[in-house]
Amino acid sequence: MNRAVASLKVKDHRSCVLYDSSNGKIVSVYHSITYEGADAGPDQKEMESRAMNVSKKLIEAATGSPMDGKNIKALFAHPDVFNKPVPMKVDLKELKVVHEA
Repeated sequence: MNRAVASLKVKDHRSCVLYDSSNGKIVSVYHSITYEGADAGPDQKEMESRAMNVSKKLIEAATGSPMDGKNIKALFAHPDVFNKPVPMKVDLKELKVVHEA
């Protein structure tokens, strides 16, 4: 079997973090990656809306209960902040993603 190997260059990579604004706990993280030659990816408003909708569906499917989203907020972070597989949270004063202490 022959396989063609393509090298795709990333044009844009953004991360949308959904977190609980009462304690900084990260609920979920969504990434948007756009490759060179592709149509533009979603803008921030659309990405946030998609992240909220998908998160709501997943949480409700997993728990069997409606998601209480009153404290859920969105924050955009540089994707590199997630390079290390360590527990993360949102610093509520600085409004940025940090490693948990």
